[in-house]
Amino acid sequence: MSIHVVYQWSIRPEDASTCEDQLAAVVEHIRDDHPDILGVRTIRQWTGPLPRRAYIWLEEYESLTALEAGSDTPRCLEVWRPIEAMAQPGTWTASVWVDGAERLQLRR
Repeated sequence: MSIHVVYQWSIRPEDASTCEDQLAAVVEHIRDDHPDILGVRTIRQWTGPLPRRAYIWLEEYESLTALEAGSDTPRCLEVWRPIEAMAQPGTWTASVWVDGAERLQLRR
């Protein structure tokens, strides 16, 4: 059962390219410096109720123990700070989610 750290935020549409370039830098940082993170996924809102352009970022960990054992580095702050700075006021949220039971999952 995986644990997911979930960040959600919105930016101005004209900042999308810059935001996605910076998210690619976060992926590289995690690839190089955080073997405890099993994977990351970025979901971008195409249309919907949130201010545009909205993003959801998911970091997957093996367990809560693995999440708690991980540690931030100065580079973590460096790669995330520009993204947080371009987030529209009041849209940045962070939460931790747990996978549902196996019978509630499907991936093809």
